[in-house]
Amino acid sequence: MIGSIIMTTKARSGFKNLNDRDLDRFMKSWAEDAVFVYPGHASVSGEHAGKRAIRSWWAHFLEQFPQAHFTCHNVCISRCFAMGSSNDMTLAWSVRTTNRNGKEFANKGVSTVKIVGGKIKRFEDYFFSTDTIAEAWGDE
Repeated sequence: MIGSIIMTTKARSGFKNLNDRDLDRFMKSWAEDAVFVYPGHASVSGEHAGKRAIRSWWAHFLEQFPQAHFTCHNVCISRCFAMGSSNDMTLAWSVRTTNRNGKEFANKGVSTVKIVGGKIKRFEDYFFSTDTIAEAWGDE
């Protein structure tokens, strides 16, 4: 149970780091060979492999969205009694953003996260609405 509490705290602090625009602290949780999957058909959609590529993606996110606020609604841990540093989690969240063109967007989604050795190994986002992703990123 304590492992579950620690993982939940780390997940919520990851959202806080994004809200604070602290990319250095946010990236400390990622493995060097991590994979990040972003949905939709925008120029930034797809699979991004390696900590450097993922950091670059998030830096671009922070540039594109000068105002972004994530709210973590729920954290579910697969093995709540696991004491090791490896587990799977599902995060339910919402986000409100304003892009650099001043247009506001809101979305919500679920992310699946695989933790191995205390670091994020795979992170996949699933949005409830992918209709406005390309527009928010300035692709349309």
